[in-house]
Amino acid sequence: MTKILTFFSLIFLCAQLLFAGDLVLYNGNIIDVRTGNIAYNQTIHIVDGRIKKISPSSGKLRQGQIDATGKYIVPGLIDSHTHYSNFCIDSIGADTMSQLYFRNGVTTVRDVGGNYLYIKEYNRLRADGAFSGPDIFYSSIWATGDFHMPEYHSAGSLQKDTPWSRIFSVKDSTDAAIEKAVLEAKEIGASGFKLYIHYSKEELDRLVPIIRKHGLRVWAHSAQVTGADALQTAKSGVQVMSHAYMIPKNYYPRKALADAEYAYLTEVLEAMKSHGVYLDATLALSHQSGTLFASDVIKEAYRIGVKLLVGTDLPDCQIHKEISLLSSECGISNLDLLRSATLYGAEVLGLQSSLGCITKGAEADILVLNSNPLDDITALQDICCTIANGEMVHVNNFAQ
Repeated sequence: MTKILTFFSLIFLCAQLLFAGDLVLYNGNIIDVRTGNIAYNQTIHIVDGRIKKISPSSGKLRQGQIDATGKYIVPGLIDSHTHYSNFCIDSIGADTMSQLYFRNGVTTVRDVGGNYLYIKEYNRLRADGAFSGPDIFYSSIWATGDFHMPEYHSAGSLQKDTPWSRIFSVKDSTDAAIEKAVLEAKEIGASGFKLYIHYSKEELDRLVPIIRKHGLRVWAHSAQVTGADALQTAKSGVQVMSHAYMIPKNYYPRKALADAEYAYLTEVLEAMKSHGVYLDATLALSHQSGTLFASDVIKEAYRIGVKLLVGTDLPDCQIHKEISLLSSECGISNLDLLRSATLYGAEVLGLQSSLGCITKGAEADILVLNSNPLDDITALQDICCTIANGEMVHVNNFAQ
């Protein structure tokens, strides 16, 4: 009978494997998040941070292999809406945040409007081996001058003219000036742009194609981008609209939508579906703000077929709270929740062949779970170990 590794023996084994530069997960059950199929009793070979080979298990457990018998293997989770860098102003903060996210199974984050200087230092320290941390994909944030109005944001929170943070007037800029600013953001490593507050349809029609021409993604703050008209935003070419509670007009904190508002809501969501726009739901955030109709928006989006992202926009890595609310309040299936927390997060980054999946050649961002999340989504919280970029970064007790 295959021996189940204890907590301490696994720690010792991980040290050996990390020194050797590779890992082997023996005899686990791999969930294909695209199809929902499970490949039972598979062995995964990880070399240089990537999945080199997946094959049916054969023979006995070998020394140096990690026994995943009876366990379920899924991609590492992606939090598609964070301000992660705000909590990483030094190596202590970065390491603390990283360990918190790894314990919760998060291996990739999308930082929506973070401070590039913090992210640059985070990446430097991580590369130097000061700590292991999730991969950060960050966006440059652009807004009109309205961003500094008190009803929208605290004054001074957005730097006015840096490659990662700009008060930018599209209507007063030439296409060449827009392109120059876009390329400056790309040069420092931004993966996309977050558009915030009162860009008109005409401005979006100029801005979005230039951003996308250079291979960058475009995320929008729903209704706030085009003056409380989410329908214009959905048709503008953006790839993600954030915050379900911002889609209805007059979305300020309230508990319910009027019946007359559902026709507009359905029109917006159908436009999102037809234009391939993802909904970054942030349901837990809406609860915190007292805007309780967000679950109605999400349920309608799911019915129509809009792809949902799992994003928190909250500190302290509350990804499992978000998943739980999407399940209990919106009726999202376990498979679709798993996709939203992995595959769809990779798709909006344009990295679906290397992230959010367990396939040959993909990055080795992997969770080993005690039970099947397709049966019970809370299994995502019962983590045996977290692997990020081929490194064992969090280990729980494997003993049964």
